[in-house]
Parts: sequence; C-alpha cells; structure tokens
Amino acid sequence: MNKRVVVSASLTVALVLASCGGSSKGPSSAAFSDQMATVCRTINRGIGNLDATTSLDDIRKNATNASPLYEDGVNELKKLTVPTSDKQFASDVKDLITSFGDQLDTLDAIAKAAKENDQGTVTSRMTKLTKQASQSNDLAHSLNISRCQIDPVFTTVDTVAPTTTTTTTEVPVPLTLPIATEPPTTVPPATIPVGTTPATGDKQITSSTSLVPLGNYTFADAPATASSGFVTLLDLAPSMAAQSGRISAVDVIGSNGKTMGRIFAFESNTNPLTPGSFDEATPFITNSATTTPMTVGTLNGLTWNDADGTVNFLVGVTNVVLWSFAPTQDLLNSTLKAWGESISQ
Repeated sequence: MNKRVVVSASLTVALVLASCGGSSKGPSSAAFSDQMATVCRTINRGIGNLDATTSLDDIRKNATNASPLYEDGVNELKKLTVPTSDKQFASDVKDLITSFGDQLDTLDAIAKAAKENDQGTVTSRMTKLTKQASQSNDLAHSLNISRCQIDPVFTTVDTVAPTTTTTTTEVPVPLTLPIATEPPTTVPPATIPVGTTPATGDKQITSSTSLVPLGNYTFADAPATASSGFVTLLDLAPSMAAQSGRISAVDVIGSNGKTMGRIFAFESNTNPLTPGSFDEATPFITNSATTTPMTVGTLNGLTWNDADGTVNFLVGVTNVVLWSFAPTQDLLNSTLKAWGESISQ
C-alpha cells in the first residue's frame, strides 16, 4: 500500500475561511462552494493514493483508509455555515453532506465484511456504494462544485474469491460490434411483401466533437466500421430502414485512458418512432439473445450479456434508439451517465 500524505481538511478550510475575511454575514454561495471544494479536494487526494484491489484484503485496506477521509470531510463540512438565501442550494448541500455520511457507513460495512471474508456482503455493499457515489456526484454537479464529484474508492467492482491471489485486469471494450454486421442473405417473408423493396431513409453519422465532457472522462468517435454496422442492423428492419435521422457512435474514455464503454444512438426524424419499428429492430441488434427488462435512471429498456461477458442495454424512447455496452454493469452505468449529462448541456 502506498504511503499517503493527506493535508488536514481543517487546515485547508481554515485557510479558505481566512481568505474570505471576517464578515459576520456568512459566506456567499460562491465562497461556500470554494470551502466545500477544499474539503472534497482533500478527500480526493487521499483516494487517489489508494492502490488497486486484487483481493478481499486489499478491499478491506482501501475501505479502512478511505473511511477516515470521509469522516474527517463530513465533520468539516458540518462546521461550515450554509448560505440560506438560495433554498435549493442549501437543500442540495444538506443532501450532499448526508450522502457522504451514508458512504462512510457503507465503507465501514465493506471493511467489516472483507475482514470476515464475506464476499457476498462485500459485493452488495460495493454496489450500494456505487449508487450512493453516483447520487452525490449528481448533487455536486447540480451545485456546480466539480471537486465534490469524488473519485471511486474502488475503480472496478471486485468479486474475487476470498482465497484468490490472481491479479485482475480491466476487460477491453470490443473494437468491433460483438455481433455480425452483414445482413442475412434472406429476409423473413413475413416482414416484406413479396416483390417489394423497403424504402431506405438517410441516416447521417455525426461526430462526438459536439459532446462536452463534464467529468473525468473524454469522448471519441467509434471506428467507422462500428457506426456503419449499427446502420446496417437498423436497416435490417424495414420499418426502421425507412426512417431518416442522425447516428452517433461514441466511445467513452476513462481517466486511465481505457475505453469504459460504447454508445450507439439513432435520432429519427420521425417523432415518435414509427409504431412497431423498435420491436422489429430489436432482434437484429440483440442477435436474438434472451433479454430481460432493466431500468437505468429513468430509462426502461432491455439488457443481455454476450458470450464474453459484455453487458448490453437497449432502449427506444420517443424518437431515439439507444444501444450501449461495456465490460461490466458499473462501467455501463458510468458510460450512460457520461453521455447523458453531456448531451443535456
């Protein structure tokens, strides 16, 4: 484990308070945000020095070392005077501090379970921690305090057995579609009337350069073969083929330079989508795999796993078909969140 030098949160907050002067009216929202950012920066610095985990003992150490970072941070945040002129700002601040406290409790539970070699509890608590961190990061985004979007204590969801010593590595996202991109030699007779040819709409492929990253990640255009393959899959369904619109194929790159996941989106000029067209295209995109319902945020879609373990999510909403996939569920969630918050700007 790397030895860590953590700047005292109380010291750094004191310096910020001193720089704001001695006014008794309390800090402005901007000054208060700076104070919060200082505390969160201290937490992030400590987390940034944690080692990667390859065993339950490593997980225990990381949780044990992260716990006092959160505890000290929560204690310092509670000492701050929250501006009351903006009620929504004050409410979000309160919720953010509460969320940090909840994450502290979850970290303590992870450390305890890892010490007891309870893999099941460790896995469930780490999933819970991921959800809590996502919620607090959303709050930090709403408050426009990017420093309080805390880096994850565990970069991946570890599911190592208690006795394993094998080093785990991140599975790369496939560089090509995990399914065939060539159309079948025949078209199901029930789909297209004999002697007719389906109309093919104009689907323009757009670049990811219009997306502005709001977190610790970047965007890149997926290879041309991938985006054209997605178009081919859509056009296998005649009712989808007839629709024109825009296609985006985006890779989300994490702070470590590795691809987190890939997003395919078709924004149809037909709004909403032609009735039945999403259902008609689904078996081509899923390669007729068995799917199960899944909700991500407010999106109710379908999920399935490929043979190599790749996690897929497919949804049709209003005039958009969205397909994303990543090596793990956590990376898929992060991929969708990164893309979603960027297109909302």
